[in-house]
Amino acid sequence: MRELRTLRSDRRTLACLLASVVFIFNVVGCGMETPRKLVKRPGILLIAIDSLRADHVGSYGYAGSTTPVLDALARDGARFEHAVSPSSSVIPSVVTLHTSLPPEQHRVVRPDLALSDDAVSFAELLSEHGFETAAFVEGAGFPRERGLAQGFNSYVEQGQGVVDAARDWLRGQDNQDGTRPFFLYVQLASVAATTVAEYDANVRAADGKVGTLLGELETMGIGRDTLVIATSLRGHEFGHLENGATGHSLRTQATRIPLIAHFPARIKAGLVIPQLARLMDIGSTALMFGGVPLPSTYGFTHAANAFSMRDLAEMLIGEPRDFEVIAAGDLDGTSRSFLQRKHKVIRTFPDDEIKFYNIELDPEEQKDIAKQEERRATMLARKLESWRSICAQRPSYAVPYSGAAP
Repeated sequence: MRELRTLRSDRRTLACLLASVVFIFNVVGCGMETPRKLVKRPGILLIAIDSLRADHVGSYGYAGSTTPVLDALARDGARFEHAVSPSSSVIPSVVTLHTSLPPEQHRVVRPDLALSDDAVSFAELLSEHGFETAAFVEGAGFPRERGLAQGFNSYVEQGQGVVDAARDWLRGQDNQDGTRPFFLYVQLASVAATTVAEYDANVRAADGKVGTLLGELETMGIGRDTLVIATSLRGHEFGHLENGATGHSLRTQATRIPLIAHFPARIKAGLVIPQLARLMDIGSTALMFGGVPLPSTYGFTHAANAFSMRDLAEMLIGEPRDFEVIAAGDLDGTSRSFLQRKHKVIRTFPDDEIKFYNIELDPEEQKDIAKQEERRATMLARKLESWRSICAQRPSYAVPYSGAAP
């Protein structure tokens, strides 16, 4: 692995680390059993299911019996009610997950692009600090040439048997005393389908695979001392878009995802967090729970305004705030959205069409109120332009993809 450049801490880093410490001791002080060693570094298991939308998960209110494993995980851990993917396309979302950079900055937004070695993934930082790291990716499209193997001691992409291979790898780890922490990333194939019945069947199958991995943690006796994060890379839309084409929009169905954090030794069971959460916050959370300093140059930070990177640990102890989230739409970059907890603006380019929704009253985004709420819609559209301007000044981490055609 290339040697990472020297990274200095800043006030934001210190604040995040203090928030992590406060979080740990607040949770321990809420009637929970004290961990055997507070200095112990946990194992970390991150599971990402492609195309799993939040409203087809039982703990998010779905009536169908699709996700008993994820539902149990949420009951015993924390569930983020409003988690959002940065894109309705899988490639930019995966890159954001691993680098904590928004698609507007990393710019790996098409199948013919890959992630540059100049980018820093949180797997690299964990590896640099003694974590044994491995990634198991189900399906095609994410070989090493995509650039996402950075930081992983083992990187496996295969169509079948990914979960069994990941379970075998887990069996080779022993983190009982915290001296050999691990980070395991498992990416499950898309559950997308053309009908609801087929989609739900795919979701049930993916949920069963999650159960296999969690069962292995329990068998090994490390389930309590492992941070498990389960999420999705994007949502899923049935049928066609408004223009009659199938593709990637920025509607809630395409970008709202489940996000569950489970860590019995430190996270109080049954928490439901109302704040907006972002896929790009997961890396910083894993670093802090793993005891790894958060570099000032890791991920996307802009201390002068609300675009500063937040970690999910902060959210777990913070008060609800009107956080702001940017999402990128189609692969050619002609659609962007700016999301607050109550409002959402979608802007398309180059025709410069603006749509505005009150997502608290209209969560399915059925009624465009841009004309009725022109002032607020214009304000959010300007914030979106500010975001695009900031990202345009940041370095790109996109390079030509050298692998086989995806």
